[in-house]
Amino acid sequence: MDEKRIKKLLSLSTRGHHLATTLSRIDHALFIEAKQNLYDPEDNPSGSFPLNVAENQVMVPVIKAKLMTLLKNNEMPDWVMGYTHYLGHPEVRMMIARFMEQHLCDCTIHPDTLGLSAGATAIVEVTAFLLANPGDIVVIPAPGYPMYTNDFGIKAGISRYDLQTHDNLQEIGTKAPATTDLLERAWAILKAEGRCFKILLISSPDNPKGCRYREDQLRALARWCIEHQVHMIVNEIYGLSLIDTTPIDHTLSAHGQDEYVSFAKIMEEFASDYLHL
Repeated sequence: MDEKRIKKLLSLSTRGHHLATTLSRIDHALFIEAKQNLYDPEDNPSGSFPLNVAENQVMVPVIKAKLMTLLKNNEMPDWVMGYTHYLGHPEVRMMIARFMEQHLCDCTIHPDTLGLSAGATAIVEVTAFLLANPGDIVVIPAPGYPMYTNDFGIKAGISRYDLQTHDNLQEIGTKAPATTDLLERAWAILKAEGRCFKILLISSPDNPKGCRYREDQLRALARWCIEHQVHMIVNEIYGLSLIDTTPIDHTLSAHGQDEYVSFAKIMEEFASDYLHL
């Protein structure tokens, strides 16, 4: 390591030094390698398809054209340039609530229950900051999205516990991974170690396994969390990224791909402060 870099590292805080000397994610090197060798049907037919970062470049022209049309045909309101409600502008929250009702949740969404932030990472960080204390544990079905470790740990100081849900690769995709039996086992292990199981985080559809939770599974997990005073957070960032499951062939259902149900329906039913979407 050169002297200039050493001086820079010495000027950082303990947290900054850790972040500067630790890979942000375990698959970072593979991602960079893939990005430098992108597939092209003519120029690079043996190239790579990076699938570990949620960027949909195919949609960029569509979204860009839509935004340009909106800006051209509509006057931008003055409130856009200033501060609004700390949860997000009421009009925006109302429109998002209507969108969620129509396209995602299939139930009533009250705008006052929504809070907006700049991206899923920020939402996870803020939620963790509000719901748990430093040193508490977030339980996440494994294998799971690697960056959750930083999302929960860097600011909120929450430690990650990977709940191993499959014994071999062949099982992945055949069932939704988290069950109440597994939660009971994790609860007992963490309690014996003197650690506090405070948050259960699941993704539906799951990242990276792709399976999704049935309504009865979500209800069982929610009931367990309420009984144990554990905050259950369900990430539905991929909720509108589903394959059409009305096909002639039934291979999808054979692999455990059940009808998608939003956790919002379960939240409406239980009306508990321990449930979050």
